Amino acid sequence: MFVDLKALKSKEVQSTPLNYYELERNLGMFGNLLGTVLGNQHVLTMAYKRLWQLLSEGYHNKIQQIIDTKH
Repeated sequence: MFVDLKALKSKEVQSTPLNYYELERNLGMFGNLLGTVLGNQHVLTMAYKRLWQLLSEGYHNKIQQIIDTKH
């Protein structure tokens, strides 16, 4: 409903990650949101879990160097 939308927008939070830690935190929150809204068996949620796995398995070091070193 429109009233609900207005209530949500009044509490809207925007964040621009400036370092790798903040990026990882925001991605984690997005993953939680996907799982909550779409369910754990949804195609997007499962694809996101795979992305998170790849990030955890070693790509995070490369991304961290790019973000934290070169901004």
